[in-house]
Amino acid sequence: MDIKQTIIKRITESTISQLLSNLILSPELISSIFKDDIDESFIKSLDILGSKILYLREIEEKGVSFRAVLELKPYLELLKLHGGFVDKEIKFGDNEETLVKSFFSKTSRFSVVGGLTGANNQSGLNSPGSGGTSNAKNFFSLGSRGNVVFSLNNKAIPLFGLNEEVRMLQMEQIFYNLNLAIVDNATAEFEFIMDFFVSPRIYLMQRSITTRPETEMASMIFSHIFEPVIDIGTSLTKSYQETSFDTVGILLCIRSIPNFLSVLQKRQVPTLDSYFNSLNLILWPKFQQLMDLHINRINKISLKKLSGRKFDTFPHLATRQYSELTSTIIRMNMDFDASVLSTGLVRIRAHIDNFLKKQSLQAPDNQAALVFLINNYDLILMIYKENLVDGDNAESVYWQNLNAETIFLMCEELMLAHFGYLKSFVLRADRTSINNPISMEELCKVAVQFNSEWKTQTSLINSTIVHKFANFMTGTSVVHDTLRQLIIVYTQFVEIYEKFLPEMGQSPAVVPVGVHSVMLEIKKYRPLF
Repeated sequence: MDIKQTIIKRITESTISQLLSNLILSPELISSIFKDDIDESFIKSLDILGSKILYLREIEEKGVSFRAVLELKPYLELLKLHGGFVDKEIKFGDNEETLVKSFFSKTSRFSVVGGLTGANNQSGLNSPGSGGTSNAKNFFSLGSRGNVVFSLNNKAIPLFGLNEEVRMLQMEQIFYNLNLAIVDNATAEFEFIMDFFVSPRIYLMQRSITTRPETEMASMIFSHIFEPVIDIGTSLTKSYQETSFDTVGILLCIRSIPNFLSVLQKRQVPTLDSYFNSLNLILWPKFQQLMDLHINRINKISLKKLSGRKFDTFPHLATRQYSELTSTIIRMNMDFDASVLSTGLVRIRAHIDNFLKKQSLQAPDNQAALVFLINNYDLILMIYKENLVDGDNAESVYWQNLNAETIFLMCEELMLAHFGYLKSFVLRADRTSINNPISMEELCKVAVQFNSEWKTQTSLINSTIVHKFANFMTGTSVVHDTLRQLIIVYTQFVEIYEKFLPEMGQSPAVVPVGVHSVMLEIKKYRPLF
């Protein structure tokens, strides 16, 4: 291999030296013609000059002159006139200045779960009575921002459009447009290097063979040419993330990197892998830092007390922010399966769950605490559904189970408040024995009390409970489950009554309302279900 390279080197040197000897006019030759006497050496110098001129004419006649350079003459003249501006454009100077200007007008108000960061901390999150809505902008919703990841045919935003108008860009838009421009220009640059410095034939072969010395040489030349551009992309990303609190934007930037690498792989351009790896090393730690910031903020607002304010059972604003953020992370982790994201979801879920339970302890009674928890759990599930989170997802399943358990406890609480005497009697009747029988007087007392107030109590459950829930369907579902439990318990009571009926003789002291009558009355509330 070394002998072959030596031969090629010598042939190349011989060809170049022959070419140069036919083109270069030495100082001695010029001095001999202009200064020396007219003698044999003068004639010899003229012959040498004539041979060089003849050689140039032969090249022109063959049509191999500097045709390529002549074709570029208008462009070279343009470069000569506007060299400074063109140099700035080629080195991505305009991209850098324009995108930085667009970006920093946007990131000064990014927030975290639990309140806005910075001086203008006017979030309602410090009070449980903030409710489920807010005038503050939602920084955690994915919306159309996911197009950067899911719509791969986006075109770069033209710089002249940004310069002529004031546009507010999200971080991922800037990241996408900058790196799309880098990828497209890198592709063109690499193809030119392969065509010009290697050969079109070898370039075509390189597309099917991944490792070739020629490709390594082209990559080396590319790195030398494109290094300033890569430095700009790296420094811009680093400067953006240092001042950003936009968790969704950071995550979208991370998720768009595989798309760029996929495009480069299809184009057979193996020159930007290390660049995008460096971006990952910048963005991933920032994402983890922001997740820690969310968790710390949740812990801080968990320690705040009501301070005399009335307890509000409607969803906390932190719950909405958590739901939007985690639903975005879940969607971004589809077909990505990053353990960092899965771990982050589990961590922040544990803290928001603990926060909600601590908030519920400040409720005036157990019923209000359960309503507060159900409203928050239901909001999480509703936002997950709106954001197309799969119901079988681990996060969704966790909140579904917790919501179902809390609704069951709520139904138990309502039964205890409105028909506690009936349920306690039935439970005690199941545990009775010969030594501790149920008295006839107690049985009749329960029947009399139920006959006198069951209609009033069922109507009261329906009219008062539904309005306590932020979601009307959730409220009616709780009422439905409570009344269904009432039917089950009352049916058991009637069965106990019928067992004691022979002991009452021909005329029982009291006759309980029939189960069928109770069911017909409850059916009146069915339209609400």
